[in-house]
Amino acid sequence: MARTKDITMIHGAAFYFAQVSRDKKKIASHFGVSERTIERWSKEPEWEQALNAWGYTGERSFTPPPRRDIGTKFKSSYERSIYVEAFQAGEPEHKLASTAAEVTELTPETIRRWAIKHRWKEYHWENNPSNTEIETFIGASGTPYKFECHNILSEFPGVGAVYLFTRRTQTSEKVEHKVLYIGETPSLEGSFYDQHNFKCVKEHGGNTLCIHIEKIAFLRRQKEQDLIVELAPLCNED
Repeated sequence: MARTKDITMIHGAAFYFAQVSRDKKKIASHFGVSERTIERWSKEPEWEQALNAWGYTGERSFTPPPRRDIGTKFKSSYERSIYVEAFQAGEPEHKLASTAAEVTELTPETIRRWAIKHRWKEYHWENNPSNTEIETFIGASGTPYKFECHNILSEFPGVGAVYLFTRRTQTSEKVEHKVLYIGETPSLEGSFYDQHNFKCVKEHGGNTLCIHIEKIAFLRRQKEQDLIVELAPLCNED
């Protein structure tokens, strides 16, 4: 049974619920109490009696709080853009959520959950920004292959690709890539490269990872060999 001193407040809150808003947060704010108190009041018999007395026949549950669907709501694209920009800039995997959280004032846990649920890394590949560096490498067959080039420590989604580790140099006139190692993988996610070869790459100044997305395994191997024959990267040598 409700405490006597609460009955008037319960009746008032029930009236507000019936006539103004079913939003629990708004009701709590109007009466200067917590949402938990409003929840407790709504379970008291006096609440139900008040609604019945006023002939209220509508929905008797509180309006659920709006969900921010970060992957599909346009108004939430800002958070995703911050995360993707950090990803593109080569921010370490373990810092992506905290970096986006600092800017958006959300918690790292929330950012991390949304990023996984809505596949923000895959979004990057589906909506590749025009300012991403694209380089073309020619195979022995004469076939040109376009590669997207990133910082060597960048993290990537689980997609198949042919990849090149290169030493990138830039002058005022042009950018050059010295190809150090060529490989292929069914998934770019995680440590997909051989540690021995990566050690060779670092010893020769490797600083860039270029990727060419290819989901079909035999085509990846075909392109990999075509490029190896033509470019003869030194870290592919036994």
